Amino acid sequence: MIWRPIWLGVLLATLSGNCFAHAFWLVPHKGLVSKDDLVAIDLRVGVSWPGERVGRLPGMIETFDRYDAQGKQAVKGRDGAAPVGHFRAGPPGTVVVAMLTHAQALTLPGDEFDKYLIEEGLEQVRSERQKLGIADAPGREQFLRCAKTLVRVNSDSAGFDRVVDLPLELVAVTDPFQLKPGGRFKARLLREGKPVAGVLVRAWAKDGPQQEQQARTDQDGVVELTLEKTGLWFLSAVQMHSVIEYQADWESIWASLSFEIPTP
Repeated sequence: MIWRPIWLGVLLATLSGNCFAHAFWLVPHKGLVSKDDLVAIDLRVGVSWPGERVGRLPGMIETFDRYDAQGKQAVKGRDGAAPVGHFRAGPPGTVVVAMLTHAQALTLPGDEFDKYLIEEGLEQVRSERQKLGIADAPGREQFLRCAKTLVRVNSDSAGFDRVVDLPLELVAVTDPFQLKPGGRFKARLLREGKPVAGVLVRAWAKDGPQQEQQARTDQDGVVELTLEKTGLWFLSAVQMHSVIEYQADWESIWASLSFEIPTP
């Protein structure tokens, strides 16, 4: 495991409260663009919208790429800058923008760690800690983030369901660019390319009251959610398991997916 302690220290210094149990998602300045438009990508961290805008921190990013009909290309950006990246929109279709961070370690007091497990639906980890007699012990965790956003070019949504092989990945099954308000949206959660069952997936709309939608993935890794309104949405999921590491007893991998539902 490669550790990058610098970026976590900077992140903690820039955020209010504890970023440990916060979602981490990419936000395009415009999710519906035309060919050759400049696409700028923000990074946000928080419990829901709006979150806090984070710059491109030194040592944070392991990979940051975009995928379209022409293939895979790195997303350019400058350390310390926000937006974290930018590119020119290429051919019609969906651009999948994906970021993987380096792993980081952090320790929480036992009560805060337990609260975090409850909020994220990680009941199996709570049960394991109770069985081991360490329910009140500090939570020593290493974590990494797998964030994706979808950008539609020229009203063509082909490629919205592209898999980009992140360690934990939310993949759209339903075309979000064809979704109507109140429609049922399906996504699949993959761990190393294989479906993951029983994981809580949470969703929030950018506009309006922050009414969270949530459901768990089925045996095929698919979750179905009702998305009530147009505009930007993001989905978040986290999976955790025990590890033997000198800095951690648990590893969590966070996945997020954001997109814009067009106004009819």
